Amino acid sequence: MYSVAVSLRYYFAVILAFGAIALLVYGASLGNEFIAFDDDTLVYDNPAIQELSLSSVAWIFTHFDPELYIPLTSFSYQIDHAIAGMNPTQFSVHNLLLHILNAVLVVAILSRMTVQRKWSLFAGLLFLIHPLHTEAVVWIASRKDLLSTFFFLLSVGTYLLFVGQPKRQRFLWYGLSVLAFGLGLLSKVSIVLLPLVLLLIDYWNKRSLSRRLVFDKIPFFCLSAIFGCVAVLGKEDVLGDSSFIQGVLMAARSTAFYLQKFFVPTSLSLVYPHLGPVTLLDMHFAVSVLVIIALSIAVTVARSRKIWAAVGIGFCTIFPSFFNYAKGGDLYFASDRYAYLPSVALLLILVFLLQRIRLDRRVTITCAVIIALFSYTAHRQSLHWKNTNTLFSHVIDLYEETYFAHTKVATYLINEGDHETARSHLERSLAIKPTGRAYYNLGILALKEEQNDAALGFFEQAVEVHEGLPYAHMNLGYLYYLRGDMELAIQNAEQAVLLAPEDQDIAQNLAGIYKAAGRIEDAERIFDRIRIEGR
Repeated sequence: MYSVAVSLRYYFAVILAFGAIALLVYGASLGNEFIAFDDDTLVYDNPAIQELSLSSVAWIFTHFDPELYIPLTSFSYQIDHAIAGMNPTQFSVHNLLLHILNAVLVVAILSRMTVQRKWSLFAGLLFLIHPLHTEAVVWIASRKDLLSTFFFLLSVGTYLLFVGQPKRQRFLWYGLSVLAFGLGLLSKVSIVLLPLVLLLIDYWNKRSLSRRLVFDKIPFFCLSAIFGCVAVLGKEDVLGDSSFIQGVLMAARSTAFYLQKFFVPTSLSLVYPHLGPVTLLDMHFAVSVLVIIALSIAVTVARSRKIWAAVGIGFCTIFPSFFNYAKGGDLYFASDRYAYLPSVALLLILVFLLQRIRLDRRVTITCAVIIALFSYTAHRQSLHWKNTNTLFSHVIDLYEETYFAHTKVATYLINEGDHETARSHLERSLAIKPTGRAYYNLGILALKEEQNDAALGFFEQAVEVHEGLPYAHMNLGYLYYLRGDMELAIQNAEQAVLLAPEDQDIAQNLAGIYKAAGRIEDAERIFDRIRIEGR
C-alpha cells in the first residue's frame, strides 16, 4: 500500500510540474485562432460538432470525416463546443491537457520497462517540449493524433500492468488495455499495429514466445482487422494515388527527415512538399536511402534485443503514415504530427543508451541546455500558429512554391480588406499551379470591387479547373441573373445545390432565381424546405 501511495504522489507531482512547463511553452498558443485548414472541415464548419445530442453522436459514429473514421475525436469536439461554444481557446486547452497526460504516460511506461526513473522523467519532459510535437499540440484539427496516442499509451501501460500482476488482478488490467485500444482506434485508426507493439514489448521484457502469449493478443488483432478494413474504405482514393516504388522512396525520405528533426528541430513547417519526380537520381532520396541502410546495419550489428524491439516499435507506429504522401495530385514527404507517437520509440532508444553513462554534472547541464533550447524553439514554433495568415506565411518563407499557402494567405487578407496583397498572392499561386480555389478568390475580389464582368470570367475559370466548387457556381448563377441570362443562371444555381444540397445560402440563391424566372412553385418548395430545416 505504501509503494502505491508513493507512486501516486510521484505521478501527481509529475502532472503538476509538466502542466506548469507546458503552460510556459505553449501558453501563448491558447489564444490562437482556428486555422482555415482542416479546422473548418472538422470543427467550425461542421454542423455535427455544434450539437451534442443522440442524433449528432449517432451521425459522427456512422460517417467519415470525410477520409478518416474518427468518431471519438469528433465527440471530444462536441464536448468542447457544449462547454464554451465555438471558442478556440477551449479546444486548444483540451489539446494541451491531452499532451500533458501523454507525456506523463511516457514517463510511466518507460519506468515500467525498467528504464531508470531519472531518465524516464527526462524522456517524458523531452516528449512534452519537443518542437516536433508543436503541430500536434497547437493545431486543433490534430486532436485525433493526441487522443489516439493517449489511448495507445494507456493500452500499453495497462498491458504492462497486466503482465506484472498476480492472476486475480490480471483480468482487470487486460480488459482495460483492450478497451483503451478500441477507444484509440475510434480516435484515429493509425494505431492499428498496436498488437505487434505489444509483442515487441514482450520481446523487450524477455518473455518467451508461447501459445499463451500470442493468445493474449487475439482481441487486439481482431480490433485491428475490423478497423483496418474501415480505414481502407475511407482512404481508398488516397491509396490509389501512390505507386509502390514511390511509396518506398517517400518512406525512406520521411523517416530520415524525422530522425534529423528529432535531433535538430529547426525549420519546421505545416507541410513539406516534394516537387519533381520521385527517383533515386534525386539527392534527397539517395541520401535518405543510404542513411536508412546504414542505420539498419548499425542496429543489426548492435545485437541488442532491446534496440531491436525499440526499432520495431518505431516502425509499427510510423508505418501507417507511409500511405499519406499523395494528396490532391501533390506529394508531401512528411508531416510533423506523424512523428508524434513514433518519437516515443526514439526516446526509448535514447534513454536506454543514456542510462549506461554516469549522470555527472556535465551530463546534467547538457540535458538542461537541451530542454531549454527545445522549449524555446517549441514556443517560437507555436506562435506561427496564431492564425491562418501567420501559419501559411511561415510556410511560404520555407517553401515558397507551395501554391495553396499563397491562396490561404490571400483568403485571409481578402477578409481583412488588404486586396492588393491578396491579389499578388493569388497571381503567384496561379503561376505555380492553376487551381479553382485561386480563380474563385480572384472572382470574390472582383465582386468586392464591383467588377462583375471580371468576376464572371474568374468564376468560369474556377469551375473549369475544379467543378466541385459550389459557391463558384452559386456566384455564376447570381451574375448570369444580373445579366438577364436566366437559363445559365438556373443551370449554375442548380449545380451549386447538387454540390452542396444542405447549404441554405445556396438553396436560397436558387429559390430567388426560380422566383425571378417565374417558377414560383419551385421557389416556394425550396423556401418551405429552408423554413423546416431552420426550425
